[in-house]
Order: sequence, then C-alpha cells, then structure tokens
Amino acid sequence: MNEVYKMGTPEQPSSRMCVQCGKPIAQDANVCPYCGKDYRVQAAPAAKKKTVMPLIGGILILIGGLLTLLTGIGLVASVGAFDALMLVDVEGVDMLEDILTVCGIIILLLGLVGILGGIFAVMRKHFGLAILGGIFALLGWFIPALIGLILVGMSKDEFE
Repeated sequence: MNEVYKMGTPEQPSSRMCVQCGKPIAQDANVCPYCGKDYRVQAAPAAKKKTVMPLIGGILILIGGLLTLLTGIGLVASVGAFDALMLVDVEGVDMLEDILTVCGIIILLLGLVGILGGIFAVMRKHFGLAILGGIFALLGWFIPALIGLILVGMSKDEFE
C-alpha cells in the first residue's frame, strides 16, 4: 500500500498528495497512512430542536411575576387602608407603615423582574435573566413558578 503508482495508467490506481503531510496516497484513501489526515466527510451538526418547554415555563414564570407584582401593589396600597382603620394613633404605627411601604416596593420590583424573566423565557433570549425572573416569580406563585423555572433551566440550549 505504500508503493506509489504512476498516475493515469488504467491498470493501476492513481495517487494524490496528502494536503497535510504532502506524501502520495491512494486516490480512494479515506485516511492518510502517514499522518492520519481523515478525508471522510464530516457529518454536519444537528440543528437545534425547539421544544415547548421554554414557552410553558415562561408563561408560568410570567404569571408568577404578575402575582408577585400584585402582592407588592397590595402591600403598598394596604398602608393607606391600615391608616384609615386606626381609630386611635398608636405609637409605632408610622414605623410599621413605612416597613410595609418599603417591603411592598421591593416586592413590586421583584415582580417586574419576574415578568421580564417570563417574557425573555417565552422569547428564548437572555437565559440568565429568564432564570432570575423565575426565581423572583417564586414569591407570587411558588409551585407553578418552580415548574416553570425547571422547564426553562432544562431548555438552556434553546436560548440565544
């Protein structure tokens, strides 16, 4: 097999030069016997298969984010109702109202991030933000948002 044949004679196979080492090899060789260069056609990588997991997960995260947002709005709005219910001015109520307002605003912001995370998951973009939104959506709707978070996490390779 190491012998070189003259090119063009019908009774002997023609040879070609290896593109890697420059030595003559048989025309029909799949692998160069000298350097190991593989001439077989490499299979193209399989196209990404899209599933519905990011869509379903994103919707669950989106709903959890909306419920978290509503919880924050409810806490902020409850301060006014709490103040209206108080017939007598009690020491420390103002501090409690301030705490409720701050907590409500924080939860409201976390709900907004949850909504954005759900939108990003549905669009299959910004995987990290979709996961972060899913974590914050857990505050509003724990079990379904957790399922959505798992579905988004399992479909990481579908994100851009």
